[in-house]
Amino acid sequence: MADEAEISKSLNQINTESSSLISRGDFLRALQVALNNPAKNSKNQELKDLAANTIVAALSAVKEADIQKIIDALSQDERTQTMKYVYRGMGFGQNCNLLLKWHQALTDKDGVGVIMRTLVDTKV
Repeated sequence: MADEAEISKSLNQINTESSSLISRGDFLRALQVALNNPAKNSKNQELKDLAANTIVAALSAVKEADIQKIIDALSQDERTQTMKYVYRGMGFGQNCNLLLKWHQALTDKDGVGVIMRTLVDTKV
């Protein structure tokens, strides 16, 4: 397991890269970069929150009309990870209306299986 300083440094780089991709309109890549974070291996809640906020920012930047296109481009594992952070973002009270649209689109794509995989894997 990486130490907290390495995880923090990596998360800051991921946050910067994801923000840059969002500003260029590359929302799919921004989400994929944000999902590839080491915070799930950390016990530090601040680092987990930073990772979650980065992912929720990527989700929130997507226009409603583009949600399905992005979901279709994600792997099953990426969709499961996305659903975990949809729940996490709703727990923060951030952009819940849009996150519910992500929830519906993910459920439409993968059925209740995506919800079950999310509930079984507790690392977020």
